[in-house]
Amino acid sequence: MNSGSLTAILRQTFSRWNDHEAQRLGAALAFYTLLSLAPLVVFLLVIMSLVFNTQSVEQRIVHSAQAVLGHIGANTVRNLIASTRRPAQGIIATAIAVSTLAFGASAVFGELRDALNKMWDVRPRTQGVRGIFAQKVFSFVLVLAAGFLLLVSMLATAIVSIVGHFFNHIIPVPTFVLQIANFVVSFAVLALVFALIFRYVPDLVLPWSVLWTGAAVSALFFVIGKTLLGLYLSWAGVGSAYGAAGSLVAVAFWVYYSAQIFLFGAEFTYVCGRKHCVTPAPVAERR
Repeated sequence: MNSGSLTAILRQTFSRWNDHEAQRLGAALAFYTLLSLAPLVVFLLVIMSLVFNTQSVEQRIVHSAQAVLGHIGANTVRNLIASTRRPAQGIIATAIAVSTLAFGASAVFGELRDALNKMWDVRPRTQGVRGIFAQKVFSFVLVLAAGFLLLVSMLATAIVSIVGHFFNHIIPVPTFVLQIANFVVSFAVLALVFALIFRYVPDLVLPWSVLWTGAAVSALFFVIGKTLLGLYLSWAGVGSAYGAAGSLVAVAFWVYYSAQIFLFGAEFTYVCGRKHCVTPAPVAERR
């Protein structure tokens, strides 16, 4: 792919992204994601605590949130974690979190499916009660899969850190080498998540070759955008003017613009795949 064709693809991608009202679709995604934030944090704590020390998991989650959302956004995550520490309430909180997560996941992935279907010019046919129930179950399974992949990512990052410290006693390993290794692991997991979303969430069948390319580019867009958003939130103090609601505003700001980056990557994937034979799924049709 030469620079001219890449420029043309990016121009088409931006045009479709704008025509499909990505700003409005991203706002809907951000709203449903915020509703699912609390149960998702509890769910991640439960799953990751099966492998890691609970305190270590909490520190990792808060540290990751602070790197992306800044101090204000990290306070929201820290408060959510603190609310689950009481043993008597922990079991109840976990049970409520799982049931709430099941509902929230269906809302998030339902909105995500609608957004991708619109951007990829397909629409689902009318389904019965069985089809709707199957979609709800599938949405929850996707959340479990995402949690598992995040767990794998944390395991891989921990292994990289352990190996780095081990070899550091023999041959000094520069810090930037470990940072690059962690970046590669995070990028690979993110690309895999995007490829699975592009393949199984929308009602359109794209070749895996196109999906992997689109997922890799989308992951690159997302990593770069996440870094820039994190720097902006850390230094601009977004949310500080909103007082007690500042933490929630900072999180909403990050989720909204992350959704914009993801939807732009989805449009890029579709534009790259249009030259291939793409067909709607059996339960969908062209718009």
